Amino acid sequence: MFVFGGTIDNNVRSGEMYRFQFSCYPKCTLHEDFGKLLTSNLLYDVQFLVGPEQKKIFGHMAIVAARSAHLRSILKKNKAKRDSHLEKLFGTVNVPFKEVPLVEIEFPDANPEAFELVLDYIYMDRIDPTKKGGLPTENVLRMMDVYRLAVEFGMVRLDNLCVQYFNSSINMANVLEALETAHNLKLNVIKDHCLRFIVKESNYNDIIMSTKFETLSSRLIIEIIRLKQTASNSKCMSESQGELAGTTLEQDMASFLKSHGAPFYDVDLMLDGQVIAAHKPILAARSGYFEGHFRFMPTESKVNVSISEKNVHFGVISGHCVNFYLFCFLDSNRRDDPVATIIPFAFAFYLLRRRQHAP
Repeated sequence: MFVFGGTIDNNVRSGEMYRFQFSCYPKCTLHEDFGKLLTSNLLYDVQFLVGPEQKKIFGHMAIVAARSAHLRSILKKNKAKRDSHLEKLFGTVNVPFKEVPLVEIEFPDANPEAFELVLDYIYMDRIDPTKKGGLPTENVLRMMDVYRLAVEFGMVRLDNLCVQYFNSSINMANVLEALETAHNLKLNVIKDHCLRFIVKESNYNDIIMSTKFETLSSRLIIEIIRLKQTASNSKCMSESQGELAGTTLEQDMASFLKSHGAPFYDVDLMLDGQVIAAHKPILAARSGYFEGHFRFMPTESKVNVSISEKNVHFGVISGHCVNFYLFCFLDSNRRDDPVATIIPFAFAFYLLRRRQHAP
């Protein structure tokens, strides 16, 4: 940034100019890295059987468990069943072969396309309602299934994203179909929004005179008429465009690393004699070194970690490992820690996805 000197005595313009150099840190790639992991067909350890036809959709327990307490509880329960089965057969859960049975979770009532959109949000903290294609009305109906799953899984931020989408997408052309679908799925928040949209003065006459209105169930027609008689300055769903409620991907990963990640550890990092429990999918998503390592040795449960040709170990100072693993989880490290200067060396050696300058 350049700042001109301004003026001095008696409004005489100063010819001085000052230059300020700001630190430049590369863009965070946490979301993109997790998104690539989802589509990489690498290190899947859970499969979801979704819908009446039990479509198989694969994922990684560590990331899914971090984003939803409800899913984390189911994963713990089903993982314990799988591990108990392995112990009975082999006497250990660390079986020495690649084809270990995946943890399975069934969602027979879920829409597979909607579930895949939820997984996109889990990994990348964003969602694209048009990803599956189709007409605008089909996208709205699919997002209702996403909203239902968000409520079931206790994902507040995704819930709010869906509400924002409905605020901007429900219109004269699709409101009646959206109303009937919300009624059938028992999505009362969306149903109430559709009803109040219909009884607005600017919408009411056109909607009730449409041919689609004639096919509406008698129960919903009665609700519309009654609401019209009582509606007065009613408001639809909140249209606030401010900061979304709920937790972000970074916040969920931080909480998971601190409090909930232990049951899902699946690899030990050997750091100068110290053992640091970790998660394979997280390391593989963030580091080309670990991705290659686990791709060709997926059953290995211990990895020796060192930096540079001089073999400087992370374990020499425990803060080194904290910074390294915090970066893998959160795309950040403790810059106020003097030992954080070790991190830049790791970027080249471990092929970390985002290059980082020394603090």
